[in-house]
Amino acid sequence: ESPSLMIAKRIQEMGIGKLIVAEPNISECDGLDLRSYRDVVNEADVLVLLVKHKDFFDLNLLIPKNRVVIDACGILEHGTVHKCK
Repeated sequence: ESPSLMIAKRIQEMGIGKLIVAEPNISECDGLDLRSYRDVVNEADVLVLLVKHKDFFDLNLLIPKNRVVIDACGILEHGTVHKCK
C-alpha cells in the first residue's frame, strides 16, 4: 500500500472531517471515498497533494480561489503551502 493511501486512511481514522481522495492509479480502496481529481478539487475545502502524479499537473488552473492547498510534493508553482488567490 502506498504511503499516501496510508496517510489518507490515518486522516479518516482521526475523524476530523469528510475525506475524499483522488488516486489515479487505483479504482477502489476499502474505506476511502475515491473520486476523480476534478471532483475532489471542486468539493474539498482543503487540498493536500502528496504524490506528483502526471494527472495533477494542471491543478493550478483548476483550484478554486477559496481553497487552502498543502503541496507536499512540489507540484504547484507557488510553493508548498498557500491559499489560492
